[in-house]
Amino acid sequence: MKSSNRFYRFAIVLMGLAILGCSNQPDQSKGQATSESEGFATGKIHSVSILPENPTPETALEVDLFMGGDKPERLSFQWIRNGSPVPGAIDRLFPRKSFKKGDFISVQVQAKWSGGKTQTAESETVVIGNSAPYVQSVSFEPAAAGTNDDLKAVVRGSDQDADRVDFFYAWSVNGSPVGDQDGPVLPSTYYQRDDEVEVVVTPTDGTDVGKTVRGNIKIANTAPEIVSTPPETIMTQGIYTYAVQAQDADGDSIRFSLEGNTPEGMTIDPKTGLVKWQVKLPDEEISYEFEVLAEDSEGETYSQTVTLRLVPQQVEVSPTQ
Repeated sequence: MKSSNRFYRFAIVLMGLAILGCSNQPDQSKGQATSESEGFATGKIHSVSILPENPTPETALEVDLFMGGDKPERLSFQWIRNGSPVPGAIDRLFPRKSFKKGDFISVQVQAKWSGGKTQTAESETVVIGNSAPYVQSVSFEPAAAGTNDDLKAVVRGSDQDADRVDFFYAWSVNGSPVGDQDGPVLPSTYYQRDDEVEVVVTPTDGTDVGKTVRGNIKIANTAPEIVSTPPETIMTQGIYTYAVQAQDADGDSIRFSLEGNTPEGMTIDPKTGLVKWQVKLPDEEISYEFEVLAEDSEGETYSQTVTLRLVPQQVEVSPTQ
């Protein structure tokens, strides 16, 4: 029994030595894990980057921060533009209009933990890219275009980088493309009354192409037009006539009428536009001013002002010989 006990204690001692021997051998993988776990436990900045990944002057910049371990007591930021710290730029966001196309931007972050530990890390530098131009509005001139009016697209556009902006135009009438017109003006020969005209405008600054914007307009009715000229002076008795001539670009029927200070007894044929009046010359010169109206079947009216001057005949009397 005694010998057995001695062997047991010896075995225990040997086992203890073996364990101590093993503990003296360095375990590299375990050491790395411990180092990493200690980093997370005490707090560490693992990476700093800037969002968005491909920045332009159109959007603000933001710090993307990956940290491990304890939460720091304080985080501070400093934005750097073209190698120089930007005064006052000490927030997590760097607002738009603080930089422009071609600027080199980075950000420096400092973390401070309890116990006085601090760490400073800086992001990689990003280059501010080009901003695509955009269309602010599309309107038309004239605003109520008729069959006789050439239609002009009036476009307002802008570019964040102050680059020159050009526009591409694509016209269509009632959904059918007008392939041979790519400028801002669509001639009136391409449409008629009640046609739906659309223009698609695309901006470009020579580097990037912006979003397309559409403008639509319905072609309005065109008022008729009186193209004849009335006589202005009457010096003889008889029948005064004026054959009013009018045109309508939409091919509408036209009705004629008179308004204003017309001479007594003057008439106009509502269909033909023939004005008639029995002239009676007064003893003294007198004038009449009135309107000849031409109205189409859609209610559009054209007005022509007529002034008639009546002058009595002058009779010359030769002196007595």
